[in-house]
Amino acid sequence: MSTDRARVQPLTREEKDRILSLHGEGKTRGAIARTVGRDPASVTRVVKAAGKSFARTDEVKEAIEATKVDNAGRRAKSVQRLYTLVERLLDRLDADTYTTIGYAFGQAIKTSLNQDEVPPAELRHLTATMTNLLHSAAKLEAVDKGMGGEAAMSLLGDLFSGLQAQYGDGTDEAVEDDSESPDTE
Repeated sequence: MSTDRARVQPLTREEKDRILSLHGEGKTRGAIARTVGRDPASVTRVVKAAGKSFARTDEVKEAIEATKVDNAGRRAKSVQRLYTLVERLLDRLDADTYTTIGYAFGQAIKTSLNQDEVPPAELRHLTATMTNLLHSAAKLEAVDKGMGGEAAMSLLGDLFSGLQAQYGDGTDEAVEDDSESPDTE
């Protein structure tokens, strides 16, 4: 019994050069095989004979490092923005007048109050917002500093204690004030 399998023609010099060229462009074994119309095993033999391989660990390592550097830069920018937001909120609390913004029928209504009349509910909301912002910043900083969760939480605890010492937590006054304010959340 004989088989009528067609003999595969040996790769031409042009095909081998094309395979190596595509390999140099970073194409995968399967993509090269489809492009040149040959079996992936033939592609592998040509690449191996040229002293190369499809294991691209160095290129992958470089790409991973570049991504890490890019992400660290993004985190640093985000941390700076978070601190800027906290500073704006602190400036708002330290101002001679305090402006509250309410909404009625889709329109903003601004009201200026003396600093000593910052509504306790507003104070509570602002300190909670600052705490969340600082917590997020500390978590992002911990990633790049290699700090564990305990160090980040300790830093956050110190920052929150400082905010409470400076501005109080607003909980005592907020209980009385909440009954009067028509807050809808």
